[in-house]
Amino acid sequence: MGNVAKTAVQELAKLLRQALLPTPGAPAWLNVVKTVAVLVAVLAIIAVGGALYTGLGDPVLLVLMGLMALLFLAVLIAVFSSRGETQPAPIWEKRVVILPQVLPAEHELPILLEFLQQRAIETAQAALGHEIGTGDIRVAVFLPNYRDSERLGILSTNDDLMVNFPFGAEREIVFFPGEGLVGSVFLQQRTQFVSARLENGVYVWPASYTLTNEHLRRISPDLRWTLGLPLAGEHHNPLGVLVLDGLGFELSESEAPKLLDGIRQEYLAILASIGKLPKKSYRLYEYDARTKTS
Repeated sequence: MGNVAKTAVQELAKLLRQALLPTPGAPAWLNVVKTVAVLVAVLAIIAVGGALYTGLGDPVLLVLMGLMALLFLAVLIAVFSSRGETQPAPIWEKRVVILPQVLPAEHELPILLEFLQQRAIETAQAALGHEIGTGDIRVAVFLPNYRDSERLGILSTNDDLMVNFPFGAEREIVFFPGEGLVGSVFLQQRTQFVSARLENGVYVWPASYTLTNEHLRRISPDLRWTLGLPLAGEHHNPLGVLVLDGLGFELSESEAPKLLDGIRQEYLAILASIGKLPKKSYRLYEYDARTKTS
């Protein structure tokens, strides 16, 4: 009997541990309710045991047994809900910079972005052999914009992190990790270049970058090419994406490396500056791009 009782207690403890585990994909409030139900069920079981031991009257014992039965049912539901879903494999689990609402007034990053834009203009002019205006090349930094653990992860930018974006619609553009060139560079952590090609008098973008209708609506009709550079921290943790793009003039894939070489020092300075911003750990799941913090 002693071994049977010991085994029963061990199995019960195992079930309780499983019931207390958060259900993957469930809202935070549901996991809290589940945890409370499990704890109350344990207290009810202890109360019934105490009633039996002290010999309380039948009415009280019946009430306690009824409460135990109801709460035990809640425990079973909690256990099976925990078992019913499997934890998906994360795409990545890294420490990333959170998009700041506003940078401090003395922060160096906006100035570094302006320096990079000017260097990009000079390099492109030398490579292409014609003048390029200050409004023809734009620069932006996209960072993760995760406000809490239950919202979908997006990459976005703000006024402090962009140069020469006069169009209001573009200033609010966002990408999921893996979506568009920005999201692709963020996940793959490698430099990528893409240019629009002229088809029947209209510039179109490669389908491989999965731009949505919302993206296409927001993108400037004068946009001709985009260069995305990964911003990585220690151990290649993805911090964000630095984006350069051109308006009204074409840049070929063979000419893009010249532009990249010309801005390398400015790029490294921006990377170092972003590396100083506060970071937080996130785990991005493939099944719905939901983030979990730790």
